[in-house]
Amino acid sequence: NQGWEIANIDMVKHMNADQATCGYGCSGNPYDAYWAFSPLGHGDLHELGHGLEKGRFRFAGWEGHSTTNYYSYYSKS
Repeated sequence: NQGWEIANIDMVKHMNADQATCGYGCSGNPYDAYWAFSPLGHGDLHELGHGLEKGRFRFAGWEGHSTTNYYSYYSKS
């Protein structure tokens, strides 16, 4: 194992779909979103991805968003 495994969530995550005050979407549990819930949608998977990020895959200058979209792109394959 070289740290290349993809983490998964083994817990219930909640969403707060309303007028987000933190921007367009904010990670956490619940995560806050300004869009309609879409379990395989880019925004929902992006926010859930924040909770799964690993330091190994982060790029300097993009620590907060360089690894959040793997899950969204994978769902479309």
